[in-house]
Amino acid sequence: MTSASFRVGALVVTALLTTTTLAGCSVVDLLAGGKKTASPSASATPTADPDTDAQADPDVAISFAAGADLDPSWSAQWGDPFLGSTDFSVYAADDGNGAWSYQENATGCILGYWQGRVDGLDTSGGDSDASDQLLAIQFDADVAEVAPYAADDITFASLSGPIAARSVAGADSENGLTYIVAARAFAALGAGLVATLDCPEAIDVYTQWASLQADPGAYTAVVGPLG
Repeated sequence: MTSASFRVGALVVTALLTTTTLAGCSVVDLLAGGKKTASPSASATPTADPDTDAQADPDVAISFAAGADLDPSWSAQWGDPFLGSTDFSVYAADDGNGAWSYQENATGCILGYWQGRVDGLDTSGGDSDASDQLLAIQFDADVAEVAPYAADDITFASLSGPIAARSVAGADSENGLTYIVAARAFAALGAGLVATLDCPEAIDVYTQWASLQADPGAYTAVVGPLG
């Protein structure tokens, strides 16, 4: 692409939670009241090799490469640390297609989630490539447009340790927001996870993501046997 910006069709935080269909599977298409133009942050610059770091990082328990070794009978789901919390309010209840969101009362930041099947993705290139496809769906854009801005600097948490993910951070100046959209596809499981954070532009979204992950464990997934 020739511009430093691209069209965003999927900000969970301001979302009308609707769905689109990917080869017969429900995949969230989180529309923010129409398409917005978002400028990727300085950290969301093209990278030479999207797979290398996360595959080689010994601190990532479920790297993109390790995803190939997961038991196909397992599932991937989000935990929910907000039940009963007075610090967070339901922003949008589960729509029946695996999408929901919460708002942090003190900051106004909105945390969005999606979990579900991704059988329609092309998984021949492995989990990293499939994750970029899932990420692109959130932006209502082609993979080629989004992938150069995606990074491996955001991970999800699990009992086993960090889970590698692909993410894009940026700013929606029209709505005065900064955001992170992160996705992980598990080709072996035919499953995927998407998480987002939208905050008022005065808040550093990376710092806020780390804070929410530390307490209450906002981006923690359960990857393991069903039941």
